[in-house]
Amino acid sequence: CASRPSGLGLGPSDISASLTPLSLSLLLWPLAFPRLERAIGAAACFQQGVSLFLLASLATPLLRTIPAGRSLLGLPSTAWLWLFLSAISLARGVGGVQATTSIALLLNSLLHTDLGLYNGLAVSASAL
Repeated sequence: CASRPSGLGLGPSDISASLTPLSLSLLLWPLAFPRLERAIGAAACFQQGVSLFLLASLATPLLRTIPAGRSLLGLPSTAWLWLFLSAISLARGVGGVQATTSIALLLNSLLHTDLGLYNGLAVSASAL
């Protein structure tokens, strides 16, 4: 344990609650992804997924700038923290699933011979 806790000041139960949107996106987004991929294509899905994941990852440290104990636009700061934390968690889940699935589709569509070999190498590399 850290001698002086830092970060957002969340306890263990708060951390698990903050991961709920991530788990919901990991559960539900694979069901919605095929429609999006058919509509815009795997390359555009990959670009969107990486962009969403990158923006969510870059926005996470900005949560510390929410002033503690003050009201912003009529909502307490804890409400803003949970709103943004949930949105970032959801965006990371959707972006990660979308980018990973898209890159697998792109790799499979590029290769015409020895598909099993290249697919196995790609899955092995992504597992690292």
